[in-house]
Amino acid sequence: MGDGAILRVFAFRPVGSESALDSRLRDELMPGFAALPGIIDTLAGRHGVGEGDERVIASIWESQEAMEGAIGQAAHLAPFGDDDAERLKDRHLDVLPLAFSVRVERPDPPAILRVFRGQVRDGELPAYAEEAHAGTLADAGSNDGLIALYLGLDPPTRFVTVSAWSRWDAIELATGGNVRRPIATRNASRIVQGTAEHYEIIPNTERPARAGAMMVTETSA
Repeated sequence: MGDGAILRVFAFRPVGSESALDSRLRDELMPGFAALPGIIDTLAGRHGVGEGDERVIASIWESQEAMEGAIGQAAHLAPFGDDDAERLKDRHLDVLPLAFSVRVERPDPPAILRVFRGQVRDGELPAYAEEAHAGTLADAGSNDGLIALYLGLDPPTRFVTVSAWSRWDAIELATGGNVRRPIATRNASRIVQGTAEHYEIIPNTERPARAGAMMVTETSA
């Protein structure tokens, strides 16, 4: 993956039947989305199964050009199409340059999707990215609950981290948080504010296959 890789995070709340939408994502939309040229990984999560609960679809792309070439005019809604716009409310889209990515092939499927949005002190975003990269590589070798982590940068001070985990205790081990302190994270000394959201990964949703045990890209911060 080159230095131009992209993190795309699309969040929304469904209008109408959440179960029908989740089934459509799993059975119809995500398989085709995961097979698009230029896509590296996809993860789809939900806050719950109640009415109006938020969904999030994170995807990693080889480049901005690859993403735009694959999803074209539906870029603001993908994997949905323009005809679905009225069924998706409170939409929010982040498209950020990727600082680094780590994906590890594990026997257990991803179960929890964590989205951390943070802001660091002025001038400290490159140092934060380097420290996060080193910590993630350490986790990849010692924490078997980490499945993937992607850090997107929004200079000069903001970032978004998307990570996938097989179980809660693995998140607690990596971040120092727990169910009472879910916003805890590593390298907190550089962070002036941050929020963490946790989602159940929609079961059996498609992800692009990767060769080898671990895929890593160097930080471009």
